[in-house]
Amino acid sequence: MNKLIRGFVCLYGLLVLAACEDCVFTSRHSSEPIVRFYRKGSTRVLVPGFDSVQTGRGITIYRAGRILYSSITSENPVPNSVALPLDPSRDTSLFVFFGRRPGAPADSPARRDTLVLTYKRILSIVSPDCGYDRRIENLQIIKNPYDSAQIAAQLVVLRADTVHIRLFW
Repeated sequence: MNKLIRGFVCLYGLLVLAACEDCVFTSRHSSEPIVRFYRKGSTRVLVPGFDSVQTGRGITIYRAGRILYSSITSENPVPNSVALPLDPSRDTSLFVFFGRRPGAPADSPARRDTLVLTYKRILSIVSPDCGYDRRIENLQIIKNPYDSAQIAAQLVVLRADTVHIRLFW
């Protein structure tokens, strides 16, 4: 009897596994807008020169030219830029840039610049097996320590060549 029960349990397990839907969904959305730096009044791209970047929760995402956190890639997705991971539990994210500003002379004083972004999170269920897709829309800058800023793309999509925010000084 015990062997019969084990046989039914095994058969049931195989049927359940065979009935599961394979998830092949890949989102084209990202929750990491790409920031690129420019000299004010110019289209010349500046290399990030700050020492580190932290989130408002104190997580270091960039240090000395290396991306420490990014779900996009372990390298910069766009040269001379930084991917900023948005807080998935809020509609606002804060980022603190420590050190020299990009393009600043080597003897310039260290700074602490705070950038605050706001956005709308839209969740949609893909399927019970695949989970959900999160889309970021209406990306806006609400605090900007730089001379000027520009939102280049309000919808945050996952593309290697997309710059979402341009910061100028």
